[in-house]
Amino acid sequence: MRTLALIAGVMFMFMAAYSGTKIWSNGVVYTPYQTSYYQASSEGLIIVPWEQNYLLEKKADLILWADVYKTQKGELLVRPWVDYGQKKETPPSESSQNASDSRPLLKSLLEQFPNARWVINCDDNVQDIQLLLSKVIEETQSQNRIILQSNYNPIMESLKETQPLLLYGSSIADLTRLKTFDSMGLLEAAPFKGDVIVTPLTYLKRATLNAEIVREMKRRFKKVILGPLKTLDEIQKAKDLGADGLFVADPFLILEK
Repeated sequence: MRTLALIAGVMFMFMAAYSGTKIWSNGVVYTPYQTSYYQASSEGLIIVPWEQNYLLEKKADLILWADVYKTQKGELLVRPWVDYGQKKETPPSESSQNASDSRPLLKSLLEQFPNARWVINCDDNVQDIQLLLSKVIEETQSQNRIILQSNYNPIMESLKETQPLLLYGSSIADLTRLKTFDSMGLLEAAPFKGDVIVTPLTYLKRATLNAEIVREMKRRFKKVILGPLKTLDEIQKAKDLGADGLFVADPFLILEK
């Protein structure tokens, strides 16, 4: 009898804590972060590889995506789109003096397109790369036109100390926490410190998000950017999920030629 009473007591405490967490989480009031980054879009956010920058002449509110890495000489270069998803080893014999148009300096690109908005993806988790990023952003005065994305939380957390006005994306760890809390029925209580979810539709052949997670992010006034999207079918899936932004590998899938 005592065992049954103990079990019943534990279950009651668990259910009380569970219900209390849901009630508290649903009662949290969120406010949107005021930023000019979103105000520049007349429609939804459309992100394209940085090599497609010539399209800015026809559609000035496009957002450019750039993968950056640190060279052995301590420079931040931008990878060409054809290298997306490849291993992050630093390519040999590169420098600011002889870098070709396919691997420009991040600083040069930000200066070349001073009115463009960017998603800067930094998955090169090497020493002091956040300091280099902060320096480039300050020198180009780009604080209000960058989303900083990385699969490494330490990069984003360190950069927040020097660049608090940037918008910050999400890591795989963030998405894992969201899905874990969702599976427990506690999505409302899931921690998420970023400003934007930036993720492909799938990771390791599994869906990264579902409609419930997207709705919860919208409740918190967080944007959701999905991509890279390579087919019309993937674009439609992203739209069906309610994505705020589409990162398209081929912009002509959604733009008129």
